[in-house]
Amino acid sequence: MLDIALCNKFIEKVTHYTEYNINIMDENGVIIASRDPSRIGSFHYVASQIIHSDAEILEIKDEKEFPGVLPGINMIIVVNNKRIGVVGVTGTPEEIKPVALMVKMSIETMLVYEMAREDHFRRQSSKERFLNYLLIDNLDSARIKRSAGDLGYRDDLVRIPILCKLQDRSHTESFLSRVKGSELHTKQTISFVLDDTHAIIFMVMPEKDHASLFADYKTTIGWYLSDVLHWMLVNDIPCKFYIGSFQDNFSNYKAAYEHCKWLENNIFSDKKTEYFYDHTGEYFIDNIPSAQMYSAFNVFLRSVSPASREEYLTTFSALIKNNYNLKESSKDLYVHKNTLDYRYNKLKNLFNINPIASASDRDFCRLLYHFFNSAAGKHRR
Repeated sequence: MLDIALCNKFIEKVTHYTEYNINIMDENGVIIASRDPSRIGSFHYVASQIIHSDAEILEIKDEKEFPGVLPGINMIIVVNNKRIGVVGVTGTPEEIKPVALMVKMSIETMLVYEMAREDHFRRQSSKERFLNYLLIDNLDSARIKRSAGDLGYRDDLVRIPILCKLQDRSHTESFLSRVKGSELHTKQTISFVLDDTHAIIFMVMPEKDHASLFADYKTTIGWYLSDVLHWMLVNDIPCKFYIGSFQDNFSNYKAAYEHCKWLENNIFSDKKTEYFYDHTGEYFIDNIPSAQMYSAFNVFLRSVSPASREEYLTTFSALIKNNYNLKESSKDLYVHKNTLDYRYNKLKNLFNINPIASASDRDFCRLLYHFFNSAAGKHRR
């Protein structure tokens, strides 16, 4: 049996690569997914004919051949030697045959993969299955909600992800066991061991007005983790926490988890805890398509000498980090403040900017810093 959500997802993706209309029909000949939404739910006579015969393919060259069926190619969908549906591509048969064959092969491959994955999921525990739906699969929001409902998890609560990086699985298991003893850990808190060195917790935020929720969230997380942090300190267990974004819909939890992973992979500091909302500027700059960044700044690569680019990176690494406080930045760079003043004024004149005095110049400096940093292949956060 064809999964309607999966078929619609396939149509959505394939639409980016071809202008031809594609229909997918179930074992009853009913269109269940189409690039033309008005056709969904319609009976497709040719599809019904194919399913209830031994035919593999039927080409329609004239729309008068069958009422309501446009010219095109319709082919049986076969998975594990079972005829489970039909895929049709609209157009002149001679022109679209290679496309139609590719679409048929793609949808059959996808269905085989999905069926194998579903079989794997069925062999997992309900909680492991929910984790896959929530953070890895994330294909169908209805499926996620059903799995959450089976475990008693509510979708309407505000949760925030806490990704914990430890040394080995024994620490990870012990960490989760101990953190569950916190008085803020409720039955609605979602927690998993992800691998030998990572655990994830979607902590339920206290139900109060959002203004105070956002203002106090770091304190609330600190309170939630206080006992386990003491245990780690006493036992000399190194750890680092990455706090993602607030969410109140399971469909967005994968993005919240990816915010945690972005922190782990991009923000390097001596802090024990990094918060996504402290680095949103860097995150969104990081996600600007490289082609757009290049189109805006490529001339700077050719016009600014490698030595000046390196000086810019070194100087603005400290300035950005310290909110353009020259005294604190000079400490980070281990140079006298007068030396930093000289460097700053040199770069200020080179680019005709004054980020200390201008918010728009600060935006420019951060973007140019990111561009030079990416071009150099360096991580300086």
